[in-house]
Amino acid sequence: MRFFEKTSSFFALAASAAAFIVPSISFAAVQISTSIPGGVYSTSSVGIGAYVGNFYAFALWAGGILAFAVVVFGGVKYMVSVGNPSNQEDAKEWIKSALLGVLLLAGAYFILNLVNPQLTNLTPPALAPVNLQQSLQNSFSAVSPLNSTQYPQSYNASRLSQAGVGVFSSGNCSTQSNAACTSLQGMRTDTVNEVVTLKKDCGCTVTVTGGTEAGHAVSANGIDHADGYKADLAANSGLTNYIESTFAPVGYRGSDGAQQWKDNTTGAIYAYEPWSNHWDITVP
Repeated sequence: MRFFEKTSSFFALAASAAAFIVPSISFAAVQISTSIPGGVYSTSSVGIGAYVGNFYAFALWAGGILAFAVVVFGGVKYMVSVGNPSNQEDAKEWIKSALLGVLLLAGAYFILNLVNPQLTNLTPPALAPVNLQQSLQNSFSAVSPLNSTQYPQSYNASRLSQAGVGVFSSGNCSTQSNAACTSLQGMRTDTVNEVVTLKKDCGCTVTVTGGTEAGHAVSANGIDHADGYKADLAANSGLTNYIESTFAPVGYRGSDGAQQWKDNTTGAIYAYEPWSNHWDITVP
């Protein structure tokens, strides 16, 4: 019984010390400049791991001194209690309690180190930042283009999706032969860039409803949908207001009278076709 009483007293003392230490290390945003005697971790940072490690090292250091003092006390008491078995047993209990306390302190480290050495590493791991934009560029650059300016359906669909641009019925339209689908196959990079930039600058809803699929009129100079120079966008008030207030009006298209606006930065022509309520973009 005395053995457990002394062991309980030892842990009560340790808990009392922790009651003063733990609140001070829980506020990680506060710079604490006071070092812990016997600490082995740098106190230049306020990481809780450093203070826990230093407190543990201090506990080993202080516990060793206390255990030595208790063992000496127990040894002296044992020697002066010759002929008094009760006092000698009490002295043995003091010695056992001191040794058990040191064993518990040191044993915790050795057990954790045996299970996994990383558990005793109190330094927070360094996490390398992820450059999402670069990762996306790398994934896009890995796609083989159809030629120097035209890319396949999957690449163009990914770029538009990443920019938040919708594509009407693009799911199974990887070829240009199905007029019922919106094909992005072979759409030119400059055309995709124009749509992506429009979405970014406008901040409105942008949905591609026409690409390189069959069914569009073919121009005499080859600047048409089939060759990837054009894209149709569903008209809405936000998109229409942005185009008409940002780009310069350049008159009417000769073939059908559609009113046109020009992006002077890229040279793209935006023609509004009211009969189908969409914007026809030509990127030369």
